[in-house]
Amino acid sequence: MASRGLTALPNDQLISFLNSAMRDKFHHVGLIGANEINNSALLRLLETTANLTYNDVKNYIFSEFEAEVTYFDDSGVFTAVVDMTNEDGYNKHLYGVILMSDSKQVATVAKTPIIYLNEQIGGQFPIKIPIKGEVGEVVFRSSKYLLEVEAEERFLSPVLSAMALSTEVATYSLEAEIKQIGGNS
Repeated sequence: MASRGLTALPNDQLISFLNSAMRDKFHHVGLIGANEINNSALLRLLETTANLTYNDVKNYIFSEFEAEVTYFDDSGVFTAVVDMTNEDGYNKHLYGVILMSDSKQVATVAKTPIIYLNEQIGGQFPIKIPIKGEVGEVVFRSSKYLLEVEAEERFLSPVLSAMALSTEVATYSLEAEIKQIGGNS
């Protein structure tokens, strides 16, 4: 099943960090944006996100919170699910999302489409970082509930694959039965 969300490239700090025992530390999220839709300084800053630091973007971060969950998806890709639901609205233009540790060590900065966030706009989306891990391993969870994207990737995708295989086997068996019946007539 195709996964929806942003795909972000890891920086060198993330690669070394995730290969250590401290990979569960990257679950802090910051929303990067501005009041205006065409902030040229921010657009230039986000042109190359590979080695941005917290200090590089701190003046543009308008909200910080915990990711809903971080885990390795069905392909072993590190995934952080960001919940941007806000009843009051941010009233800012979103330019990007930063994933970091509580101590502000940056895992990645994902550039987003520029979206004006108000109380009507929000939702959840996953950030995918191509680091291999154990499939289905939950690294961090901020709530006890299973998220839709997590359920789709961890449970629905294997079920649909198994159903497709079962249908293929059943079709092959049925064709064999029809040939056998047709040959006996």
